[in-house]
Amino acid sequence: MKKHVYLKFAGTLIFFALVGAAIGYGSGALLSDLGVAKIYDLRRWLAQLASQAAFWVLAADLALLAVGFLFCLRGKNLGARALEKETDRLYEKAEEALCRAMTLANISVVLGMAAFGVACCDADVLLRSLPLFLLAEGLGMVLQHLTVRRTQALNPEKKGSVFEARFVRQWYDSCDEAQREQIGWAAFKSFRVMQSLFAWAFVPLALLGCYGLVGPLVFLVWGGLWMVQIVSYSVYARKAEKGQMK
Repeated sequence: MKKHVYLKFAGTLIFFALVGAAIGYGSGALLSDLGVAKIYDLRRWLAQLASQAAFWVLAADLALLAVGFLFCLRGKNLGARALEKETDRLYEKAEEALCRAMTLANISVVLGMAAFGVACCDADVLLRSLPLFLLAEGLGMVLQHLTVRRTQALNPEKKGSVFEARFVRQWYDSCDEAQREQIGWAAFKSFRVMQSLFAWAFVPLALLGCYGLVGPLVFLVWGGLWMVQIVSYSVYARKAEKGQMK
């Protein structure tokens, strides 16, 4: 390995050490000026603001689902025309529309759960948000189901239902080698993105921790999720070396 690689790595460590020292010094000075009481007041105000915003996020989640249903309908219509006319261009457009519908459905489900979790911090907001949450999650699963069914109409070899526990495995088993290669490439890119995200998330979280705006539980969750990703990857990589890819 070339020496400039070590020098670059050492320079990066020194740079982040200096940045961390500057942030720590500035945080300590600011905390001393504001006082602990004001920091806790700020944290309480931010928590209340987030809880109030959660209701409107759930309302926006329903609008996101409406767009997803439009894409699903477009995919259905294009798919019917593609099967009738046997046109590759229409087939590709139908696949793209259905892909966007599934993406919006997945985003909606996660966004709804996150917003409802924040709403649980306030009893009044929780009661107002519960109907929207149940409606959004139900519609999200319906959209996922319809999108899968439309995709299966275009690709009869695809198997599985979103209501089955082994859906992902069944879907993967019904893919050909080219499709599995695409899934592997996308999974690798997603892994890289999450690795970078976990690493860079430490800086703002540490800064907020210095101000008392996040507690130890946030770091436990952050570290736990990152650890699960790293360990699970290592375990399955080892199994792959032994030919245990099942």
